[in-house]
Parts: sequence; C-alpha cells; structure tokens
Amino acid sequence: MKTKIRIRMSLRLWKNNRLIANKQFQIKDRLLRSAQVEMWNKAYLKVNYGGNKTFNDGIYFNYECLKFALSSFTEKVLISYLSDERIL
Repeated sequence: MKTKIRIRMSLRLWKNNRLIANKQFQIKDRLLRSAQVEMWNKAYLKVNYGGNKTFNDGIYFNYECLKFALSSFTEKVLISYLSDERIL
C-alpha cells in the first residue's frame, strides 16, 4: 500500500560567505522564485520526504544547477518509490 508523503524543502542562500536567507517551502515554484529574487553566491538545498527520515541535499553555485537539482529531487518516479511505506 502506498502512502502519500509530504515534501518539505529548505533553502539557504549565502552572499560573500554571509547567510542572507534561510527559508522553508512546500511548493517548488515558491522556492525557485525566492532563489531568483535574491542575489547569492552559494545555495544549500535540502528536500525531506515524509519527515527527516529520508532526504536529498546539495550545495549549488548557480540558479540553473539549483533548478536541475530541485527537479531531480522531486521527480514523480522518485516520490512514488519513496512513498512505499517499506522505504520510509
């Protein structure tokens, strides 16, 4: 039986080695919009699947890489696989 999982995404942005944003999201478009609006040098993205048990994360230095990682971390096939209650 599959269960629906809640995805929580966190984004931390740095500019000149200073943390300028630390935000939590549940909607991908809001996260991407926040990353577009801010001027940053380094970003840390973490995607939690159904709590803190399973997650993907990474550090990115440009918007295109951040966007690609977010789409990879939230693919429907991956979410479907992780929603199997034996995995979580």
